Amino acid sequence: MLLTPAQVRAAKAAWANGDSQSEIAMALGVSVDTFRARLRDQLAGLPSRGRGRGGRRRGEDPTEEEIYGRLTLLEQANWTDEDRDGRWVGMR
Repeated sequence: MLLTPAQVRAAKAAWANGDSQSEIAMALGVSVDTFRARLRDQLAGLPSRGRGRGGRRRGEDPTEEEIYGRLTLLEQANWTDEDRDGRWVGMR
């Protein structure tokens, strides 16, 4: 199955945006296998992105402050109404 010109334009824009292959395939209404096949012909001119989302390798390790901030957000997502009222915060 070949992509239409509109699908090719949409695929190129999504690729440049850093969308994953599965996200692009879903947006185009085709299977991931079809999209990957089109990467070998209709979309062969797309730049290589390497591994992972956007082709970025693992970055630097997060700082202690970044880790603490992420953990705090995860913890707050599990708070009950009592926790949010401040009655039970810090007692875990």
